[in-house]
Amino acid sequence: MRTFGGTMIVLMAVTLLSLSPQASGTICTYRTLDYPGAVDTWATAISGGNVVGPYTDSSYRTRGFLWDGSSYTTLDYPGALGTHVSAISGGNVVGNYCDAAYQYHGFLWDGSSYSKLQYPGGLGTYAWGISGGTIVGHYVDISYDVHGFLWDDSSYTTLDYPGADQTSATAISGGNVVGDYTDSSNHTHGFLWDGSSYTTIDPPGSGLTDPQAISGSNVVGYYFDAPLHTNGFLWDGSEYTTIDPPGSTLTYAYGVDGDKVVGSYRDATGGIHGFVAAPIPEPLTMLGMCLGVCGVGRYVRKRVKTRL
Repeated sequence: MRTFGGTMIVLMAVTLLSLSPQASGTICTYRTLDYPGAVDTWATAISGGNVVGPYTDSSYRTRGFLWDGSSYTTLDYPGALGTHVSAISGGNVVGNYCDAAYQYHGFLWDGSSYSKLQYPGGLGTYAWGISGGTIVGHYVDISYDVHGFLWDDSSYTTLDYPGADQTSATAISGGNVVGDYTDSSNHTHGFLWDGSSYTTIDPPGSGLTDPQAISGSNVVGYYFDAPLHTNGFLWDGSEYTTIDPPGSTLTYAYGVDGDKVVGSYRDATGGIHGFVAAPIPEPLTMLGMCLGVCGVGRYVRKRVKTRL
């Protein structure tokens, strides 16, 4: 019996260690999310125990979902050809939809009804992030230029990174907004706007950076480190951590809430899956892990568009 118990402790500790990427040593567990019967699934945002995102059904139509930790609810804007769910804050969900005339609009769903979001005079409006009653995204003007926006439930404010050719705001947390911009050389960079000034976000060695979400001081997104190869990242304001679920060939981190990160990854067969990543306390020792798993019987945990 002692031999069996000792063996189980080692096996469980080794299993947990195998879930932690060597690059950062900070990620512990990944949970895959696949909408039942879907061709592909993306997890784009998390708020408390709720995760939202889009999925592609067997007819290759894009639809939204909300997962409450045990079951899925489909979210479809009424009459839309396709629905993309982007973000969640409490009971409010935002996203985008394509109407019968192939025009794109943002929307807000409050748990019972849908409201259309349309930047005045814009050719297309895309809602990507929400915090409380404030929504951020981007719109396309009549010259087909792309600008970020902030909507405070009463009026729109345009957000343009200084000197950028294009700007998109992707998420908001308190008074901080993150997004991406394209410079005059057609390179894409991330940014953080604190309400008065902009800070560029670029992981070392990245060729393209796209922040997708912010929670407190933590920013997540993805970057290209080689042609057509992407990695998720977490930036805590000073250091970058790469996020790559085991077995993934491409990774996109889309959402963060406290110590949990959601996103999507592509497997070796080309399938796309959503994921939820959770953290493990540091510093971590083998003895501490064994005690955490077997001594007190709990799991130790740690953190970590597709667009229409």
